[in-house]
Amino acid sequence: MRVCVMKTAMTNFDIAAILPELRQQTIGGRIHNVYQISEQAFLLKIHPHNLNLIVEPSKRIHISKFQVKTPAKPSQLSMALRKHIRGAKIVGIEQPDFERLVFIDIESHGKRQRIVAELLPRGNIILVDDHGKVVVSSRYLRMKDRSILRGQPLKLPPQRGKNLLEATANEIKDLRRLREVDAVKAFAQIFGVGGLFAEEILQRAGVSKSMSAGDLTDEQVERISNAVSELRNALLPGSRSPAIILSSTGMVDVTPFELESYRGMEKKTFASFNEALDEYFTTISLSEQAERRESSYIQKRQQLERRLNAQRSQLEEITNSAKMLRTIGDLIFHHLHEIQTVLEIVSQARRSKQSLEDVTRSLLRESAEGVRIYPYARKLSPRGENVTFVFDGIEIEVEVRKKPQDQAAGYYEKAKKLKSKLSGLKASIRATELLLEKLATREIEFAEPPKPEPRREKEWFEKFRWFDSSEQMLIIGGRDAASNELILKRYTSPEDLVMHAEIHGAPFFVVKRGGIQPKPETLREAAQACVSYSRLWKEGINCGDAYWVRPEQVTKGAPSGEYLTKGGFMIRGTRNYLRGLELALAVGLTPRDGKRILMAGPPSAVRNRCQIYTEIRQGKGSPAETARRILAILGRKANETMRADLQRITMDDVIRLLPPGGVEVVNSISP
Repeated sequence: MRVCVMKTAMTNFDIAAILPELRQQTIGGRIHNVYQISEQAFLLKIHPHNLNLIVEPSKRIHISKFQVKTPAKPSQLSMALRKHIRGAKIVGIEQPDFERLVFIDIESHGKRQRIVAELLPRGNIILVDDHGKVVVSSRYLRMKDRSILRGQPLKLPPQRGKNLLEATANEIKDLRRLREVDAVKAFAQIFGVGGLFAEEILQRAGVSKSMSAGDLTDEQVERISNAVSELRNALLPGSRSPAIILSSTGMVDVTPFELESYRGMEKKTFASFNEALDEYFTTISLSEQAERRESSYIQKRQQLERRLNAQRSQLEEITNSAKMLRTIGDLIFHHLHEIQTVLEIVSQARRSKQSLEDVTRSLLRESAEGVRIYPYARKLSPRGENVTFVFDGIEIEVEVRKKPQDQAAGYYEKAKKLKSKLSGLKASIRATELLLEKLATREIEFAEPPKPEPRREKEWFEKFRWFDSSEQMLIIGGRDAASNELILKRYTSPEDLVMHAEIHGAPFFVVKRGGIQPKPETLREAAQACVSYSRLWKEGINCGDAYWVRPEQVTKGAPSGEYLTKGGFMIRGTRNYLRGLELALAVGLTPRDGKRILMAGPPSAVRNRCQIYTEIRQGKGSPAETARRILAILGRKANETMRADLQRITMDDVIRLLPPGGVEVVNSISP
């Protein structure tokens, strides 16, 4: 029986199986953005189909349908990649020589580049130019067999073995040359495939994996050759049966086709190998993240517990010290007469030049009845400056030259100073306890293993600017000249209303009224969106005018001898103006068709439609800073269910809602 060890990285066969699916979905698409979603993993957003291509060197490459959390602040590496590949068109994806390498060929402005993903141990993602020189790399290295340095030609890792998919019968016969080596090890060594597939081939050929390679017969070599052909054919589209292999402890492997090694084991089948890879590696990634969070949680909790114990010990120590100081002051006043008597004797003896030995004997002498004359005095300091008394078992050292009353007052003052520290220390202890209580609520996260959450499919209107008016009419607007034209040509019906700001280059907004006459409030909200998303915002002008017309009044037909640019339209006939519109927007979380999604629009519409929201105004804040603050404010206002929805919203999602120019958050009032 095979011992099942969970697979943590894609094999040569996995890469060969996934590439046809990746080609079908990504070739012709453009790289919209790049994110570094973990220390090793990268996310390439590909438009127009809004695909998330995950490339994690040393592990995986696949398109993900699950929610992927992107960082609030891009890493330097992702910024460097964005500079060179954002907007580039994907023109090819290859696996060279059946190695654990993937070449993603891209083209931008007629210039070819290549993304090299090394799915090897200590993997790498490297961008090379059209001359094969390194432009950006996730790791720069100097090694014995090759180096990866900026500006230098990229040398690929040494080939691990012969290309199994192109292996001939004679090359398979070469296994015999390794003589005493086990057949499975010989196969893995010559063809560079993992132990699982080497065993699979021998198992299909009916050859013992422990048999010496030199003992292979011609018949066995032929059966091995046939088994290789079977696997080669199993990689062809249409003949696969992708599945995740399961055991009693969880997932074991993900395979593009059935393996004899896993015959009889429980399987979860999928329509495509990409789907299987996505669920398998996303689940592993979430588990690893959860383990890291739990480890961080335990470390943080232990740190807080140590701090709390130290604070409590300090509190007890200060409390006891202050109590002792007050007790000493009380004892001095309570035994003031005895202390003064002894101090006077010592002072007189010192003035009469008596030796310290004589003074000490005088203090410790007894009466004829054997009773101490000065019972509280215990000793005199070597220089005769202090006398030690013992009251109620407590030793008190009193200076000879100072009044006992003053010394008692000194102890009280020290006790008072220590007591003043207690309030601050108690506040610190309470703060630490609150942090521990807050941290304890996170234990719920670790109660169940995390499960991948499917990425929310966006509504058709979310690719535009949009909001629901106070009376629940959908209003959509353009982002640029191309989307302006798309809205007016494809998404505007004859019964709709078209809104435009009285300024060149402003976006068109369309009120999707569905045959219902909109109220003045809806018209004003659409007009306010028009001016707020125009260049008036960027120019710092705080109000503007807009007008609405019927769709038939908007035309691409230019007057004779004139030319309209892309996104430009002519307005014919009467315009219905709304003047003096304030530039103001709000962003909030709104329920829509059973989901909660982010919406931005005029404050009145957002107040009426959103459960939590925050208003924004013209300012100097950057889009990233503002987006980060908006998410933080909404997160504080959200309940547990809303917070789960907010966690699916990325910084990019928020930035897409903001107007051009500086933005500042005004408030976070919630209905």
